[in-house]
Amino acid sequence: SLPFEWIEVSTDLESLKMLALGRVDLVICEQMVAEYLLATELADYSTQLSSTGPIVEARPMYLAFAKAHPDSEVMQRKFEQGLQQLKQQHRLELLQPVY
Repeated sequence: SLPFEWIEVSTDLESLKMLALGRVDLVICEQMVAEYLLATELADYSTQLSSTGPIVEARPMYLAFAKAHPDSEVMQRKFEQGLQQLKQQHRLELLQPVY
């Protein structure tokens, strides 16, 4: 049994709205998603909410290209080249948030 009530919602936006309105005490959400939603959809609540650590879960991210797109192979090669360039220049670390 959990020491709290677990509520599942459809979207991060919905969960953050519930937090802003005091219907829940905390929300687990990707930090960058939360920051984006607070800067756009939930700007009126941005001063009421804050994110904190620690990281609950680290997950890999994937990039997908539609096979049907006529330039999918070109886009994939360009992305991979850019990613390798960022790694070689040690600039990739700058894109990752510090928790």
